[in-house]
Amino acid sequence: MTQELRGFSLKFSMQGGILFPLDQKLHALAVKFADEHLCEKINFADYESALVVAECDDKGEPTKVVAMNARVARWDFPVWRFVDEKAGKVLIDRTRAKLDDEGQRGGEVFVHVADHEDKGSRCPRWKKFLKLVGAEKASRWRVKV
Repeated sequence: MTQELRGFSLKFSMQGGILFPLDQKLHALAVKFADEHLCEKINFADYESALVVAECDDKGEPTKVVAMNARVARWDFPVWRFVDEKAGKVLIDRTRAKLDDEGQRGGEVFVHVADHEDKGSRCPRWKKFLKLVGAEKASRWRVKV
């Protein structure tokens, strides 16, 4: 007998300032899957959306999670260019202030650095500025939808 596969959203409810999963069983199955298949522990409540695919019994109830994803929104700067270091520093400071105004203190952003760009046409001392802001390479792939 083949198990039916169904997709589900993990949903949470706020009670007394604490988030609780609406479907305890599905949440427990998702946590089990994450513990077995991810390299780091995660808290599903940290994500804006979490989707799971589960094998279901003949009543359509999930019995085992076999796939999942979790989504967060991140500020992404596909364009970031300056022609001198002073301008770059002002841009960084102003951007940090804007991000702070938007409640992003402590969050993460993406800054695009084109791999195919001629090295001579990049911002002056661009590596220094990446170091200055604490940039790290991110494990990401772009997918066109």
